[in-house]
Amino acid sequence: MTGALGRGTLRLGGGLLTSSAPATVFNNVILQAGTTTNISSAVANLTLAGNISGSGNINETGTNTGGTHFNGDNRGFTRTVTSGNAGGHRVRFKSPNAGSAAATWVLNNLQADGNGLNYGPGTISFGALSGGGVFRNNAIARSTISIGALNTDTTFSGVMIAN
Repeated sequence: MTGALGRGTLRLGGGLLTSSAPATVFNNVILQAGTTTNISSAVANLTLAGNISGSGNINETGTNTGGTHFNGDNRGFTRTVTSGNAGGHRVRFKSPNAGSAAATWVLNNLQADGNGLNYGPGTISFGALSGGGVFRNNAIARSTISIGALNTDTTFSGVMIAN
């Protein structure tokens, strides 16, 4: 499936967003306050091409090597993304705006390129970063990561690799 899920913005208030085949969702997504939405790329790649905003939480999981891709402008997202460590699973940030300086990111993908920066030059922002995952710059240009806009005390014990 590639395209929009219906018309307009998706308002997610919990539950599970997944696909049994490679999928790109072009809708903008608003995460409802006080909820946790599970996003799983267990069987195939799941690309969120629209903008993500709101103050709900995201639990991102999966076992598919291609993983979950964040492509949109997510600077309006203000809560927490938690990505679990599943064998061979990856998270990809496909634009400098795919992060959010207003959100906490807990990234635990431990494989060699569990978290990838897949865009050209630019600065991606994470309000707070914790976990023990591995970041790799998969782009051909220099990418910068800005961390700490939330001014909270967190620890990222992972590895950053510049290719």
